[in-house]
Amino acid sequence: LGGWVIACDLPSGTEAGSGLVSHAVIQADETVSFAAAKTGIISWPGRGFAGEISVADLGLPRGFAGQAVRSAGYRPVMGLGREDIIAWRPERTGDANKGDFGKALIRAGSPGMAGAAVLAARACSGSGAGLTRVLVDDSLVPGLLDVVPSSLIHALQKEPEAALRQWQEALGWASAVLIGPGLGQPAEADTDTVRLKLALQQAKRLVLDADALNQLAAWGSEGRELLRARTTAGLEPAALTPHPGEFSRLCPEAYGAGRPAAEPEGGRIDAARRYAGETDSVIVLKGAGTVIALPPACQGETDIWINTSGNPGMAKGGSGDLLSGILVSLLAQGLPLDQAVGAGVWLHGHAADLAAEQCGERALSAEAQLDGLPRALRQVGW
Repeated sequence: LGGWVIACDLPSGTEAGSGLVSHAVIQADETVSFAAAKTGIISWPGRGFAGEISVADLGLPRGFAGQAVRSAGYRPVMGLGREDIIAWRPERTGDANKGDFGKALIRAGSPGMAGAAVLAARACSGSGAGLTRVLVDDSLVPGLLDVVPSSLIHALQKEPEAALRQWQEALGWASAVLIGPGLGQPAEADTDTVRLKLALQQAKRLVLDADALNQLAAWGSEGRELLRARTTAGLEPAALTPHPGEFSRLCPEAYGAGRPAAEPEGGRIDAARRYAGETDSVIVLKGAGTVIALPPACQGETDIWINTSGNPGMAKGGSGDLLSGILVSLLAQGLPLDQAVGAGVWLHGHAADLAAEQCGERALSAEAQLDGLPRALRQVGW
């Protein structure tokens, strides 16, 4: 009582494979995990009961635990850390030009939510995209030109046929497309609904966030079929970035009556894994220890990563807009899909950690996270 509590492998009351905890879980000051850090202490809520984590390798070769899991017919859940990001660093040649670093197209923002477009565009450019093109309502153009003058700011055409031609041209131009931050909820016949369907059918690489996810959820089974149809048509899987509330609308079958959005039945890992498989999409289920679930088309050593960067100060409006901007940037630059998503999630969290060192978690804003991004990139050699 009052002593230092050391847990062996994982705190009692923590489920090793998911991080779910019982009502009698032990709060440890330190957890020593054997051979490898168990999923239960890198995934929340178990992570919160583990305290300081260390790994005793028991003299086993590096990677032995993962090999043992794979030899038993399972894919290990893996923590996503600095070493992964360093290994994925994209090279930049001395004679490169802006066309070599991709063309990112962003459809974001609406009256009252112009900041979402600003944050996504700034994060996209700040993480390396060669060209960032933003399509917004004409009333937002002057403001965006003031704060993101390096981006290509285009007013949306209002006449339906002209709007369709504009969007088709933009999709053909773009290396990667982001739809959703701050759009608001369109009516079924709204032009943005048409844009979303066309992007699902034609965009080379695609990130869907926020209100694009809400529209997918409203379509129900049709939305899932549109996602699956991308791989059938030879396109790359889309990357979806829901927060818990959005995920509960996308995947309502994972929630019983009255169950909170942060706690799908079976845990976040299993729910994200199932939805990734059902839709042939990459699922970035945001939150403490963001879960990245990969569909069969892009699985390597694992189908699940748990992000290890980030802090509670990121639980503020605008954080998700930054993440989606970083993801579309890395996709536009040509990184493999799994690496682009994994690196984007980790770098976003690490930028927030660095910013929190200066301002503290409570005062951490999306703008401060953005200011931490250059340092985060430098620290991993990007």
